[in-house]
Amino acid sequence: MRNLKFRKGTIKDKDKLQELGVLSYSQHKHAMTPENWNKYSSFMSNPETFTYLMDTSTCFVCENEKTIVG
Repeated sequence: MRNLKFRKGTIKDKDKLQELGVLSYSQHKHAMTPENWNKYSSFMSNPETFTYLMDTSTCFVCENEKTIVG
């Protein structure tokens, strides 16, 4: 049984959220042109992207046994 917990995300979550974002959207790679995938991947892989997003928005994370799953 999953014990999912939701909480407000912090800048400390940035690396895990970035990793999860790249992983979750990689399933759509085949539906994108190579040019669009490269543009998206570069944007999502840039550490400054998630620093900016975390600084300018409210983020909520979902954890399962202290691992970010969403």
